[in-house]
Amino acid sequence: AGAPNRAPTNADRVRMNMGNDPTCPRCLEVEETLEHLLRSCSASKFIRSQVGIQAGINSFYTTPLYELLESNAANKSPDVHSDWALEFSITCWWIWKWRNYVVFGRNNEIPSDIHSFLQSQFTATKMAFDRFDLLLPRGGQVTREVSIRWSPPPSRWITLNTDRSSKCNPGIAVSGGISRDDRGKLLSACYK
Repeated sequence: AGAPNRAPTNADRVRMNMGNDPTCPRCLEVEETLEHLLRSCSASKFIRSQVGIQAGINSFYTTPLYELLESNAANKSPDVHSDWALEFSITCWWIWKWRNYVVFGRNNEIPSDIHSFLQSQFTATKMAFDRFDLLLPRGGQVTREVSIRWSPPPSRWITLNTDRSSKCNPGIAVSGGISRDDRGKLLSACYK
C-alpha cells in the first residue's frame, strides 16, 4: 500500500492525462514509476553507487518502497553510520532533481563528478545543522540555558524585545513584548 505517489513521474503524468509517454527519461528502458526512479533505474543505481548506497542495505529491492524510504530517512538500522539518514535523503533529492534536469533539457547542469558533488552537499548540510545546533543527540532533546541581557540601543533609539512560547503544538501559547529607550526607561509592555 503506502502513501500515494507525490512525485509526478511519467507513469503518474500519463495516468492523470498530463502526458503521453510513461517511459523513464533517463534510462529509456521501462515505465517511470517512483519505484523505478528511486530503485531500479540504471541512472539512479549509478548515483547511489557513487556515495556507497548499495542495494543490500535494508533489503533494498525487497522491502516495500515507502518502508524503505522511511527506515533509511529515520536511520533506524543499526548497520549504518550516524549521518546515514541525511546522506540517504540528500541523495534521493538529487536523484529526483537530476531527473528533472533531464526532462527539462538541463543535462549540462548535472555535475560530471557526482561523488564529489554529493560529498560537498553532505558536508555543507552537516555544517549547517551543526552550526545551528539542529541535530539533537540520538535518544532525546537537550535543554540548554542561555543568559540573555538587555543591551541599550543607540542614542535616541528605542529597542523592542519580543518573545513567545507554547506548550505542545497545538496548545497553550503566549507572546509578549517590551520597549525601552536608550537609557533603559520602560516605554510600553504587552503580552497575550
